[in-house]
Amino acid sequence: MIHRQVGNDRIGREGFTLVEMLAVVAISSILLSVALPRVGPALDRARVNSAANVMAGDLQYAQIMAVRSRRPVAMVITTGTKQYVIRDRDDSSIIYRTRFLGDESEFRIATMSASPTTNEMFPNGLARTSATFTLTLHGYSRTITFSRAGQVRISS
Repeated sequence: MIHRQVGNDRIGREGFTLVEMLAVVAISSILLSVALPRVGPALDRARVNSAANVMAGDLQYAQIMAVRSRRPVAMVITTGTKQYVIRDRDDSSIIYRTRFLGDESEFRIATMSASPTTNEMFPNGLARTSATFTLTLHGYSRTITFSRAGQVRISS
């Protein structure tokens, strides 16, 4: 049997019924409610891992700036505001980088600890002391260790 289309009349139906649309919305809601509790912790881990990688890169950047400028560079950590500044040790008005890791950043780190809170990198590639930094968000944390020789390591 051949169906013919005459003028603007169309044979068959187009679109979805209200029942079909409600079924799609209901199934989507169920899938979303199952997946959502698993997505939150994964995002928290990704934020902490990203912040740790950025901080490790900035520690290496501070070393490079000390060598390049042939002047000592200081990294000053402010744990209360979850930020750090990489600046010239002698002339604190020369700031190479400022980084926020707290709520106002994409990382949203809940707590940040540093020991010591100030470290200096020298033009010969060495640091004044080794340092340990811990970044935490909802129970998940990463620790960045920085040796006197300038090695950076990220661990759980």
